[in-house]
Amino acid sequence: MVAAAPITDIETHRITLARKPGGTQTMAETIIKIDLDTSPYDNDMVHNRWHPDIPMAAMVKPGDDFIVECHDWTGGQIHNNDNAEDVRDVDLTQVHFLSGPVGVEGAEPGDLLVVDILDIGTFE
Repeated sequence: MVAAAPITDIETHRITLARKPGGTQTMAETIIKIDLDTSPYDNDMVHNRWHPDIPMAAMVKPGDDFIVECHDWTGGQIHNNDNAEDVRDVDLTQVHFLSGPVGVEGAEPGDLLVVDILDIGTFE
């Protein structure tokens, strides 16, 4: 049996993700903004995979509250008035849009990060 490594070597950072519910004001800064009328391919803060070579889109400090705006996973192909066929016919070669990555000042590979998501909402 192999003994587990002690967790005392893991540094914990607490970061908080806030989002404007229903367009109300919040004191948190929007660190990643998107334009729903623009292709996600035209936004340098949006990507479609996690890879160590993708540079940080934004940096935060431990304890910061911030807002990250996101496209839906299809990059805007699905709308509120779509039906089941529209969803079925989504172009799957243009999916998996992710906002970020967001770096945390002082965090290093192997650190354990605690993220509190305070709210999730829609633009409409």
